[in-house]
Amino acid sequence: MKKEMELELQLQEAQTAYGMLFDQKVSARTTVIANAFSEFIAPENTRLSAREKSVEFDLMEDRYANTLARLEIRDAYDDDYRKTGYEGAYRFNSGGDKEIKFLPAMAEFIKIASDKVDKICKLFVDIDQSFGPKMLEARKVRDGIQSELNEIDYARQQAKKDAILDLMKSEEGFVPLSAKPNKEYGWNQTTSLQMKFNWEVRSPALIKVIGQSASGKSVKVLVSINRYDNSMFTYEPETIRMENLQSFINREVNFRDRVESELEGFEIVQGLLL
Repeated sequence: MKKEMELELQLQEAQTAYGMLFDQKVSARTTVIANAFSEFIAPENTRLSAREKSVEFDLMEDRYANTLARLEIRDAYDDDYRKTGYEGAYRFNSGGDKEIKFLPAMAEFIKIASDKVDKICKLFVDIDQSFGPKMLEARKVRDGIQSELNEIDYARQQAKKDAILDLMKSEEGFVPLSAKPNKEYGWNQTTSLQMKFNWEVRSPALIKVIGQSASGKSVKVLVSINRYDNSMFTYEPETIRMENLQSFINREVNFRDRVESELEGFEIVQGLLL
């Protein structure tokens, strides 16, 4: 547990470091675009909005914006779909009576865009080359820590599954969990066991494994259920696919984890949390 807590703290720090680099890259791109249009003066009732990979010249109508002209910086690819850099994409909206009076400003916007798009694209490449190695290394550190945490969690979950299977093979058998949400009209929630393609035991009360094939692909089980009068009924021994039993165990572990994480919201009706 101590190791896991240390890794979670390291993961937070690694995510923060990567996030800061990402934000710096976005800021650098936005600054490049904003600087390219620093001489453009937006007429009254319009605005110029610079973003990470685009700049828009908008007509403001009440709370809404109508795009008059737009420059977007897109990834450029060759015929083999390999990225070669960046290229500009334009949009020009002559519109109707409201928009037409802004044609001179739109023309100025497009002229600035066409004059400076090549420089913008080159600076984007420079930014990639500057931030690329640092972001790659930060991502490797973050993913490495996450991988360690995933391995710990996988081992923990596998231990739970192994414990359930061991109980199923024991003389006592395994009692699946049944829990009722603490709310009006809540009903008991359980994990069902698929016996055959057309037969499912919805609320098993006890499961015992009494045999297994040499290949391990099938098992013989004794499954019991609780009747309405609180008596227990046990089906005849049945051979089922091992993958059906494994599916039950996986879902049972997930159900138990959910109940345990929201313990105050459930009443345990049957079974015990492992």
